[in-house]
This record gives sequence, C-alpha cells and structure tokens, in this order.
Amino acid sequence: MKTKQIPLIIMLIGGAASSLISVLTGVSSKIMLERLLITLVVFLVLGGVIKIIVDKNFKNILEPDEQEETEEISTEDGDIAPSEADLEQNVSEQSEEQTGALEQNPESVDDEWG
Repeated sequence: MKTKQIPLIIMLIGGAASSLISVLTGVSSKIMLERLLITLVVFLVLGGVIKIIVDKNFKNILEPDEQEETEEISTEDGDIAPSEADLEQNVSEQSEEQTGALEQNPESVDDEWG
C-alpha cells in the first residue's frame, strides 16, 4: 500500500484551512505566516503518525505488482493451475522429447506419414 503521500496531503489540507481562516479573519501577514508555519509542522507530524498506524495495520496487503507475481490461479476443481513459466517449461521438455524420439527412430515418421 502506498502511504508515502499521507503526511504531505494532511499537511497541505491543514495549511490550506489555516490560510483560508487567516485571510477571512483579516490577520496581518506576519501573524498569518507564523500560524501557517506552526500549522504545517503540526499537521506533518500528525500525518506521519497516521502513516505509521496505517502501515502497521495494513502491512499484510501487498502492492498490486507483488500480488500479481505471488497470486496463484485456482481452477474450478480447486486445484492450483500451473503458471505460464511452468507451461513454457513443459512445452520445451515435450519438444525435446519428441526431437530425441525422432533422432532415435526416424523410420517411425515415415510409417506415420505414408
């Protein structure tokens, strides 16, 4: 789960709210900047704490890319279907077996084809 942006988003929302309230109440620029700085730092720390909590509670959820790699497809019978790599390996083994059989007994091909 991507949680890197959580502190930044929370900080920006808090800063926007602080700025909006300061502008609407007519606070001077110096006081507004002081409030904004304090607000940004507080909400950055708060966002960091929230990020840590989310990471600890959802650490068992994999990233989508990782999930595709480790996911096994099951068939209707409940058996686990072979992966594409296994299928490719089986095909290459079968073709090697057929090539080896032809090299050992090339006359069997002539019998089958005519």
